[in-house]
Amino acid sequence: MKKLSLPSPKVVVVVVAAALVVVVVVVVVVVVVVVVVVVNVVVTYTTALGFFFSFEIRCWCCFCLHVDINALFFV
Repeated sequence: MKKLSLPSPKVVVVVVAAALVVVVVVVVVVVVVVVVVVVNVVVTYTTALGFFFSFEIRCWCCFCLHVDINALFFV
């Protein structure tokens, strides 16, 4: 029977770093989405210009996400 060997420390560090990056990205995206939704709701229901600001925030958020997605896949 072959003995199971542990992966080298470099592999472990790379895997842990990759996992941390994924967790951080997911947390940041969730926080951004929650903030945008809360701001949209507050602005929409508390000001006469709610639609305009809500539209601006959505466009800004979509632009940011679009740029981030492009950066992830094309750089």
